[in-house]
Amino acid sequence: MLYQISDGKAGFTLGSTNYEFSDIDSIDYTYSKKNNLTRGASGNNKVGILVKEGLKDADMADIRITDCSVAIYNLLENCFKNGTRINVWFIDNKTGGGFTYKQAIITDKPRQAQIAEGIDALNFMLKVKSFDVVDKIKE
Repeated sequence: MLYQISDGKAGFTLGSTNYEFSDIDSIDYTYSKKNNLTRGASGNNKVGILVKEGLKDADMADIRITDCSVAIYNLLENCFKNGTRINVWFIDNKTGGGFTYKQAIITDKPRQAQIAEGIDALNFMLKVKSFDVVDKIKE
């Protein structure tokens, strides 16, 4: 399942220090667990057997961060290099709902989206995975 949150805020906690990104473009959240139906080789069963899939896979989030300071970018890059676990959170400003990825890892090295951008602020994609995701949906 894919959620896109385009009006929200995000941040992360490293140790006991909280960091908030000044601006995010969007967040794609993929829930890895799924229910599926299967049946025997004869194909005669009209009801099917419920099979749970994705139980071994972590949930993923892709956060497009804009206008990030070089210091926070370097901190996240070090977390990636060292395999440091962080808590990543994001909140949808429209609904108040959101997600928290606890004990998350950064799966891909954060990379600046466009080379021509200035050195004072960076735009990049932060990709994280976690098995411990707390979602808070509000309507």
